[in-house]
Amino acid sequence: LVDLLSATSTRIFLLIYLNSIHFAVRSRLAVGNQFAVPENLRLVQHLLTRINGLLVFPLDDVLQRHLSKVDVVSMHYRRATVLQQMAYRHYPNELQRVIFAGVSLLCGRQTQNSYLEQCFIGFSH
Repeated sequence: LVDLLSATSTRIFLLIYLNSIHFAVRSRLAVGNQFAVPENLRLVQHLLTRINGLLVFPLDDVLQRHLSKVDVVSMHYRRATVLQQMAYRHYPNELQRVIFAGVSLLCGRQTQNSYLEQCFIGFSH
């Protein structure tokens, strides 16, 4: 799997499949399973860390080239902007914290899940 994700010719097709079966989430849940053997967990966690690193490696899918830091920041900025526009369009009163949040709060690695989870607590449409 690591070799297939490393090769650019197979990466696109494998990423689509792994995302469709929610591989990253399922693998993390399997490691946290109560029946997992503790002796093997360190090796499995290391392998999953490598695979997840390859899954999120910034690579242009069309041109098959590595994305620069500027390209990655631009991509995150566009995604955060789209999220804010959709929140403003469909839920302007309920999601004001998302609408007026900075891009670093929405796209930061350390704060992404916690900030968005706090914004959506008690939200139902």
